[in-house]
Amino acid sequence: MYNRFIKTLCLGFIFLLTFVSCNDYQEQIDELESQISNISVQSLRDKIAQLGLVVHVEADLEKPEYEISDFIWRAMNFFYFWQDDVNLLANTRYDDRNQYIQMIKENSDPEKFFDRLLYEKGEKYGDRFSWFIDDYIEQEKDFQGVSKDHGMQWRPSRTTNNSNDLFGYVQLVHAGSNAEEQEVKRGMLFTKVDNQPLTLNNYEYYWFGDVDSFTIHLAKAEFNDAGGFIGFVETGQTITLTAQEDFARDPILVNKIIERGNHKIGYLFYNQFVFNDERHRQINDAFGMFESENITDLIVDLRYNRGGSSATSDFIASAISGKGKDDVISKSFWNPNVLNAWYGGDVVTENFPDNVPLRDSDDKISINKLDLKRVFFITSGSSASASEQLINNLKPYMQVIQVGDKTVGKNDGSLTLYDVEDIPPRGYFSRENGTVNPNHKNAIQPLVVKSGNAEEFYQFESGLEPDYKIIEDLLNLGAIGDPSEPLLAQVLEVIAPSGNRYLGTHHDDVEFEVMELPEDQTGFLIYELETLFPTQE
Repeated sequence: MYNRFIKTLCLGFIFLLTFVSCNDYQEQIDELESQISNISVQSLRDKIAQLGLVVHVEADLEKPEYEISDFIWRAMNFFYFWQDDVNLLANTRYDDRNQYIQMIKENSDPEKFFDRLLYEKGEKYGDRFSWFIDDYIEQEKDFQGVSKDHGMQWRPSRTTNNSNDLFGYVQLVHAGSNAEEQEVKRGMLFTKVDNQPLTLNNYEYYWFGDVDSFTIHLAKAEFNDAGGFIGFVETGQTITLTAQEDFARDPILVNKIIERGNHKIGYLFYNQFVFNDERHRQINDAFGMFESENITDLIVDLRYNRGGSSATSDFIASAISGKGKDDVISKSFWNPNVLNAWYGGDVVTENFPDNVPLRDSDDKISINKLDLKRVFFITSGSSASASEQLINNLKPYMQVIQVGDKTVGKNDGSLTLYDVEDIPPRGYFSRENGTVNPNHKNAIQPLVVKSGNAEEFYQFESGLEPDYKIIEDLLNLGAIGDPSEPLLAQVLEVIAPSGNRYLGTHHDDVEFEVMELPEDQTGFLIYELETLFPTQE
């Protein structure tokens, strides 16, 4: 493929020669022939590399065992935020072809090679969130809230400190799912699955495994006369859940009006920043309802929202704040390769949108905007990425009050990069830019940008701290959207004090150790590159 690119350049020279010869300029022909004869393939390759136009190298790297690692290096070399800090990604690695080929051949396992290229992997100020994609089709579905799913969102926790025994608790039940059909409810507890005790040894099978169906055995918490927690006891009730192929989760679980005194309060529980036309129209309709009801206050519940599309986050920020195209929403920081290729500056500035972002339609739909002076956010240790971006981007323009727990602390944005054939790496961000290598379905999701607000603040690696700290009580979760639900009750008390000082949970003497799952550290903030660099080629 690389030699094909060189041949294309040479054809350009031949075309020029033909054009000149048609005009009988023999002297110019002789001069051009002399110049071309002095151009080496090596010098052409060096110039192409400097321009970020490296397409491929020697043909032997097109073998299946090497081509994925070759793609990964080229993609990371151009896009990766820390490219300058990773020795293996230095531009000079491509100067010596033989050494480059040797490096690729020594790293023929693509996933391990990708990990080698990450900057200070897992460290607080390093790369905690890039990941390797086994199947980009399934990954794209997940970004759209579509997956094989039974619709019960649950988490495992130890029954007691240091115990190998676990219990599961239901966080959410998604509308239209098998779990809803089976009447699963938020707050349900279970200690067995398929008649086997839930333990450290088997919970990953039910969490990560491709399980079509399983049965949960419900339990309840027991307390002594003084109200102290004793343990769990089975109720005898079982529920069998069956996964549905390509189940689409609605990111809006609740949007409603709550009246408290002279306050008309809008409440939106939003679970994922999904960029597609249908979901964006739904969000705009929700804010249209809030606008028509003349709400005085707004609560946005992001407690389980791990992120999603940056463009969706900006759209919601515009709807909340009422800001528009003349106001700066964010300033983002990219590596020099990207800035030099598309922007030419040190920082990329974006403004609030006025129209609903649509991908498959040319319709111009104005965003339904509120005009509020403050906004409340409910967060937890699962709130990440686009959720944090939304909160951070609004702070320069309005009072932002955060209730719940500290967020994850993901201030980085990523792109899905594909092995698109016969184009330079700068085009890897979209499958529509060419033909994707048919030999595999691997892709990568590297961090490529630091996302700051209009004041250029993005240093929240430790998470965004709440103004009112309250952690969910696993034994008293309450119903989402119910004014008595503990976290929502705290916000309502701040908005319209009733004298019932609510600053903690009922079972504050019980601290459960919730199992940390890989998804807790894979919050995602996906950038829409066409929005940032509309003049790219």
